[in-house]
Amino acid sequence: MMTVDSLSDPICISAYGAVTPIGNSLEEIKDNLINNRSGIKLIDKFDTNLMKNNFAGVPDVGEHNIKWPLDKPLKNGEVLYTRLAIERLLANGQLHEYYQSDDIGCILGLDRPSFNVDSYINYCKAVTKKGSERNFDTKIASMVESLKLNEFENVETTSILKEVNDHIKIGSTCLCHLGLCAASAYSLIMAARDIYSGKSKAVITGGVSARVSPYNVSRLESMGVTAGPNFPPEQVCRPFDKQRSGFVLAEGAILFSVERLSAVRERGVEPLAIISGYGASMGSEHIVAPHSEEVEMLLCMNKAIKNSGVPLEDIDLINAHATSTQQNDYHESKAIKEIFGDLQPIISATKSQHGHLIAAAAAMEMLCVIISMRYDFVPKIINLDEIDFNFPSGLNFAAENVHKKIKYALKNSFGMGSLAASVIMKNPRI
Repeated sequence: MMTVDSLSDPICISAYGAVTPIGNSLEEIKDNLINNRSGIKLIDKFDTNLMKNNFAGVPDVGEHNIKWPLDKPLKNGEVLYTRLAIERLLANGQLHEYYQSDDIGCILGLDRPSFNVDSYINYCKAVTKKGSERNFDTKIASMVESLKLNEFENVETTSILKEVNDHIKIGSTCLCHLGLCAASAYSLIMAARDIYSGKSKAVITGGVSARVSPYNVSRLESMGVTAGPNFPPEQVCRPFDKQRSGFVLAEGAILFSVERLSAVRERGVEPLAIISGYGASMGSEHIVAPHSEEVEMLLCMNKAIKNSGVPLEDIDLINAHATSTQQNDYHESKAIKEIFGDLQPIISATKSQHGHLIAAAAAMEMLCVIISMRYDFVPKIINLDEIDFNFPSGLNFAAENVHKKIKYALKNSFGMGSLAASVIMKNPRI
């Protein structure tokens, strides 16, 4: 619930650190967004010849350092991205100069880290070589030969928290949210609540994901939820388009520092965005599909709007979850229409350019909202050639770049299991 305290001294995003498929700085990402450049390309990390889906949104550093089969010790993707993002965040924010460690928390949206496929293949080969001697001792010996201790550490979510703590000591709340597609939105909401409760004065939040691995791409392909190879890589992610066929996997890390607005302005720093309101919900009708009546989408958007106190007509922009799947885009468009009626805020869908970063998706898209607010433009939804005729009429999709000032934006994040979160962001420059 919004209080007098939260209205007079709200939470804001004060700094960022990013590793993304379309750049690592606001300027670089803005340049790619405004010029409609896609970060989705052919996967170079491993052989995709036996896969239908051979494209993803992968940061350059990931393509160069996380490869299978191994020609050098594996760099865990989540740890690598976290290290780069936290270094960039601290260079931008310098939190340690203003807070004691007991005042700093860390609440991150994460996917469970990917395991090293090669090690498990080596283990299977080692067991097979032993012939019929497949007793317990033989299997343990083969595992010791094949798996290294650091690989057990790398598949634990605590390894990501440890990486943050190695750069800045965390003495307050420290936890992970494994909420898949809505994880980083939930984490920001929990971070704001943590500060409002007085438990922390500053929280590092956001999302980290490195799911572009042989195992995960194969698993998602077998589920039939990823886009088919009907277009070139840069055209395959098609939110709200009639020919959309599934989401496009991506990875990276986007970390934010969140603090009280008064603390940020006291030291002469201009915040990136003010968090005006938020809402969360869960539909639980199906493990993958959205609720058939958009229950979780409607509930979390309405909660966020009520929590913010912002009139509907003041919301200029909706950054949609817009996965480019048949069901999400259909249900999300219905929910937006039901809430906004004849009002026509611009609807953007930046996944069309960077893909779906799963646990880091909401943080990636919040960064895009920050760019829209800072540079007074909304990027077009690329590949939106023909809007699906099943959508409600009167929705204002960004078919071209729109140059205008954005005061308030609504960011939607809807995950598997009908987990949903919405955040109202305010432009600190207006």
